Amino acid sequence: YLARSPSSRWGPCALSSSVEAQRRESGHAILKEAEARKRYEEAKEAMKDWDDPKVAEDQRLAMQLEPQGLKITAIQADGHCLYRALAHQCMRSVDELEPEVASQVATWEQGGGHEQMRRMCATFMKQHTDDFAPFVDTDDFGAYVDKIENSAEWGGDVELMALARRLKSHIHVYSAQMSEQTFSPDAASGVHLRVSFHKHAFGLGEHYNSVVPIA
Repeated sequence: YLARSPSSRWGPCALSSSVEAQRRESGHAILKEAEARKRYEEAKEAMKDWDDPKVAEDQRLAMQLEPQGLKITAIQADGHCLYRALAHQCMRSVDELEPEVASQVATWEQGGGHEQMRRMCATFMKQHTDDFAPFVDTDDFGAYVDKIENSAEWGGDVELMALARRLKSHIHVYSAQMSEQTFSPDAASGVHLRVSFHKHAFGLGEHYNSVVPIA
């Protein structure tokens, strides 16, 4: 009994068909790779003039802050960012704050303070309802203030007005969309707290960071 070689077993026609199939498969792979590369180059060309709004915003803010010797310190994005940013500012400036405010701030843990800041804001607004109720977008002022104290509801201009008065400090807000805004207390103050407002920092929406000296 003599074993057949592979060529004698399958014959020359079968081998020829196998080689041809491999060539076709290789040709298809090359074609797919070429098509994928073409799509990539087309997408790259289409994107070359697109500006990432976050990058553009960061650049414009840096142009405002750097000449003043300032930079941004990132604050956690969790709905409490305004209160976290101002707590960060207060803890940095505790020696400059009014004694009554400083005594409270001195008890806050590093990286915290946002809950206390919310409580201070809500309490002050309740005590001065007539000053703030006309500026909120609801008829239920009590429910609005409760959200400030007990939820992760975002803060904005109304809360900044209240906190500037409660903290007896000037609050400066830097933004790429407008010139610097300053919210001031009722009486003269030498305390300046600084935050930055970001419209494109995260997909969730608006965000606040803390602004500190570069050095």
